[in-house]
Parts: sequence; structure tokens; C-alpha cells
Amino acid sequence: FFLFSGETGKQDEGEEGKADPKADPEDAIILLLKKAKLKIMKGELEEAERLLHEAAWLSQQSSNNTAIIYTYDM
Repeated sequence: FFLFSGETGKQDEGEEGKADPKADPEDAIILLLKKAKLKIMKGELEEAERLLHEAAWLSQQSSNNTAIIYTYDM
């Protein structure tokens, strides 16, 4: 699932659920954003904030402007 880069066919289905920022920072960012959204829905706002900060940091480290904008939009 490529939210930011528009690439398709690159991810193996068996790799879903693993967030290894060294392998693919985009996958890790997407997983962090999904977790943050779930925490927001559960009302766990402090944990959601921590996850969003981590996603923003990782987005900036990987120079992914679309991910940065999406993270701050949440």
C-alpha cells in the first residue's frame, strides 16, 4: 500500500504489519499513522500524539514532503 510515492507492486503481501524504517521508511510512516488514528478513535490522545511525532520525525528524516503534510493534517 503506497500512500505517498504512488509506486505499486513493490510490497510483498506477507510483509504487512512489519515496520522496519531501515527497509522502507514509507511503510513505517503509514503504520505509525494507522496506529495514531486508531488511538485517536479510542480516545488515547497522549499515545496518538507520540505516534504522530514519531511519524513526523520519520517523514522529515526521509525527506518525504507528502508524508509530512499528511502527518500534520491529522
